[in-house]
Amino acid sequence: DHMNDGKAYRKWLAKTARELDCCLLVKQAFPDYDFSKRPTILVCVVGTLEDVRQFLKRWRTSRVDVDSKGKACLERQMSVLIESALSNSSLSSVDWEKAHAQESLNVS
Repeated sequence: DHMNDGKAYRKWLAKTARELDCCLLVKQAFPDYDFSKRPTILVCVVGTLEDVRQFLKRWRTSRVDVDSKGKACLERQMSVLIESALSNSSLSSVDWEKAHAQESLNVS
């Protein structure tokens, strides 16, 4: 919820996901539909266990955002909410077109 340079941050996420052959889904969630406050950013990374671990390691050790003074900084507020294996049947049941179409909608 503290992306100061959201465009560059999302570009870094996409570039890193491509390099590691991971799928990436980024959502903005506005708690209680309060659009006057900054949203919570939810990021889903899907890939092999090793690729996702490498992605998270790079995310924590790379300068992915800027502070209020414009100085590059590390991600310090990231929390992993769920880490688990997906079966092939789980992946095939995801409606990726629907997820993409609802990209800008509120997630509660």
